[in-house]
Amino acid sequence: MPTISTGPFTSGNSFYIGIALLANFAIAGLAWAQPPPKMVINRMDNDGDGRISSAEWKKSQNVFKRIDANSDGYVTLKELKKFRKQKSAGRSNVETRDKQGSTLMAPAVESSRPHDKEGWIDVHFHIIADEGDLDGFDKAAQRTIKIMDQAGIDRIIAMPPPRPMPNFDAESIASLTKKYDSRIAIIGGGGTLNPMIQAAGHSPVVSEQIRNRFKATAEKIIASGAKGFGEIAVHHVSLSPSHGYESAPADHPLFLLLADIAARHNVPIDLHFDPIPKDVKTPRGLTSPKNPRVLKENITAFERLLAHNRATKFVWAHAGSDPVGWYTPKLVRKMLDKHPNLYFSIRAVNHPDTDPVWHPKTGINNSWVRVFKKYPDRFVLGTDSFVVSQDFSGVAYAPLEFEKRTPIQRDGAAELLSSLRDNIARKIGRDNAIRIYRLNE
Repeated sequence: MPTISTGPFTSGNSFYIGIALLANFAIAGLAWAQPPPKMVINRMDNDGDGRISSAEWKKSQNVFKRIDANSDGYVTLKELKKFRKQKSAGRSNVETRDKQGSTLMAPAVESSRPHDKEGWIDVHFHIIADEGDLDGFDKAAQRTIKIMDQAGIDRIIAMPPPRPMPNFDAESIASLTKKYDSRIAIIGGGGTLNPMIQAAGHSPVVSEQIRNRFKATAEKIIASGAKGFGEIAVHHVSLSPSHGYESAPADHPLFLLLADIAARHNVPIDLHFDPIPKDVKTPRGLTSPKNPRVLKENITAFERLLAHNRATKFVWAHAGSDPVGWYTPKLVRKMLDKHPNLYFSIRAVNHPDTDPVWHPKTGINNSWVRVFKKYPDRFVLGTDSFVVSQDFSGVAYAPLEFEKRTPIQRDGAAELLSSLRDNIARKIGRDNAIRIYRLNE
C-alpha cells in the first residue's frame, strides 16, 4: 500500500465543494510562489542602493513600468508592496499584449464579461466552499466570474483536488454549475476516483467488484456533464507537515481502466505527476516528514500508461513549477517526442529555477519558450488558481492564504502570453484548450 496522509483538506468537518487547491503550495512551500517584496529587491539590487533600476530588473520591462509608479526609472520597496497589494485586490489592469506579443487581452472590469476582447482559457482552477454549502459555492462562482473578467479569462475548467480520501466531486454540483456553463466547465474524479486508486496502492490485483465500482463512478462523472477526469495523482510529494504524500504506479490497472474510459468518451485526464527519473534520497528541500526517505523512479510506468491507449489524451499539470527538480524543459521535450497523446498545462509562479517567465538573467526562460515554439499545439494554461467562498468557515487559515497568493499565478500566465508571438499565444492561451476539452460541444 502507498504511504497516504490526510492534510487540512480532508477533514470530516469540512470539505471543498467541487474544487480546491491541494497544497501544491502548502503554507511552508508558498514562499517561492510569491517572493516577499524585500527579497525581490535584495535579489536584483546589484549596486546596493536599495532599489531596482530598469537595467537591474530581470523580468518583463512592461511589468517594471507598471510597478514604477512615479516613472523615475527605479522600483522601490514601497512601490513593489503597493503593486502587490493592488494585484491581490484584483485591481491591477493587466494588458497581455505588447507590440510583439499576444492579441489576448486582460482588461480591468468590475463584473461584466468583456465582449470586445477575446480572453484566454484557464484549464486548472479550484473553487472552495463549506461542506454542503451550495449557496456558498454559488457565491464563490459569482466571484470567480468577476475575477475572470478582471484577468481577461474567457473560461475556466474547475476540478476537485487529488484527494487521498473519498470526498465531494464534480457530479455533486453539476446542476448548479450548468448556470455558468458558458464560463465554467468542470472535470471530476479527484474526490472519488483518485481515492480508489490510492487505496488500491501498488497491488497489481484489483477485484471485479472494485473495477465495476470504479467504472460506474467514472461514467457518472461524465454523465453529469464533466469535460474530463481530474485532478488525479500519480505522484504527489508533500510540501509541509499538513500536506499529504500520494503515490500509485501509473500503470496500475485502475489507471489503465480510466485511460480506456476516457478514450471511449474522448475526454482528457488531468494528472498531477512529480517525475522521478531514478531512485533517489528525498531532496533536503522537501522537509515534510510525510515524504518517504527514498523517492522511487516512476517515469517508466508513466510511459506505459501513455502508451496503453493512444486515443487517451493526458494533460500533465503544472509545467513550469516543479517542487522536486526533474520536471524540466529537457524532460518535457523528450516526452512530447515519444508520446503524441500527451499535453501539458503551464503554471507560472515566479520560481527562479523552473518558471517559464522567470529567469535571473533573461526574464523569460528561453529553454521553455523553445519547447513551446516547437510544440505549440501541446500546451495549455492551468494557473492552479482558487476562489474561496466568503462564507467559508472550515480550515480557516490555509485556503484564505492560498487565495491571497494566486493572483501572481494568473499574472504569470498573462506575462507568458505577452512574451509569445500571436499565433503561438493564441494556441496556448485559447485554441488548444477548446480542442482538447471540446469546449464548443
